[in-house]
Amino acid sequence: ERPAGEPLEPIDRDLVTSLGLSDIALATLMAEVGFRQSDSAWHWRGTRPRTRARPAPPRPGNAFSALAGLKR
Repeated sequence: ERPAGEPLEPIDRDLVTSLGLSDIALATLMAEVGFRQSDSAWHWRGTRPRTRARPAPPRPGNAFSALAGLKR
């Protein structure tokens, strides 16, 4: 049991040790999954929304370029 008011530690230190992760590797991993570290505690910041790549415009003279113009 953790005392009231103490932040929840999202890391199992025994697991980190058994995997052989260094502090730098752990910080990188936690940042990749959406955490940031401040005041020696990890805080959830969420992940960045992924952006979709826009499709390239159809090439002139291509058989599908006329169809692209019909798309609403």
